[in-house]
Amino acid sequence: MSSPAPSIVVLTPVKNEAWILDRFLAVCSQFADRILLADQQSTDGSREIAARWPKAEVIENPSSAFNEAERQKLLIQAARDRVPGPRILLALDADEIPTADSITGPDWQAFLQAAPGTVLMLEKIDLLPAAGECLRYDEPFPYGYVDDGAAHQPRWIHSYRVPVRPESPRLKPSGIKLLHYAYVRPRAQRLKMCMYATIENRRGPLRLKSILSRRLNYGRKKDWLALGRPEKSDPAWFHGWEERGIALGPLPDGDEVWQAWASLQAMAEAGERRFWCEDIWDIDWERLRRRGTALGVPGLPDHSIRRPPRLLNWALDGD
Repeated sequence: MSSPAPSIVVLTPVKNEAWILDRFLAVCSQFADRILLADQQSTDGSREIAARWPKAEVIENPSSAFNEAERQKLLIQAARDRVPGPRILLALDADEIPTADSITGPDWQAFLQAAPGTVLMLEKIDLLPAAGECLRYDEPFPYGYVDDGAAHQPRWIHSYRVPVRPESPRLKPSGIKLLHYAYVRPRAQRLKMCMYATIENRRGPLRLKSILSRRLNYGRKKDWLALGRPEKSDPAWFHGWEERGIALGPLPDGDEVWQAWASLQAMAEAGERRFWCEDIWDIDWERLRRRGTALGVPGLPDHSIRRPPRLLNWALDGD
């Protein structure tokens, strides 16, 4: 008797992802058996969007803190509790969408037939603002796992999303690719980098080495485009989904995003002076504070944001 086909379980953290969640769920519903969304107190209608999709289930993430390890363990355990094996765990953010040609080729069948314990290494393609151009990379990332019950040992930030052990076999199916929509919205992406800087700032004592490292990793001068190969986007990545009525074009940018509020909440808790050495001051935080206050965002500073002295910025990077 042949073994049953594995269930594909998509694992996705959600916090105010209404800007793309409907698109994400429309695509994932075409190939996934279950879609588990760990919602972290969304207030933008994300939960209502999820309720429209039969394969989607919202899992409560009650934490108020940013912690990738907690939410990854939450999602993996939820999949193991809800979906009997065999199962494939596919850990995707809401702005990561498989290309339309991914599920039609032989690599997809190899993906479904991989042995338990196999790590699925997939290419992520960064779409640029018009979506007609993109960045490609040589190294794939571990997005999937043919679940054998192994413990996941993640980090609190920038963590692998599934169990990855040195002895785990790796499957690198070149025919399965993910479209990443973060750079389609450069303003929102910049605010995400600022959030990373502020939350890492809060994790330990302020040291010059760590400050310079954050400025290098998240600063406005980092040339993200230089990290990949610019190419034209392949129409085949989109066409199959668009034939099914799923639009995959550009999305509107904006700065009223939860990452902006998270940075301002950090300033309210620790005082903005703690962050004066971070490379985040190309953002008009006072304007965002006033806008967030008008929208009723909780936990924002109750006073005008004081910017760092210009001499400090000059000392750190010469401008």
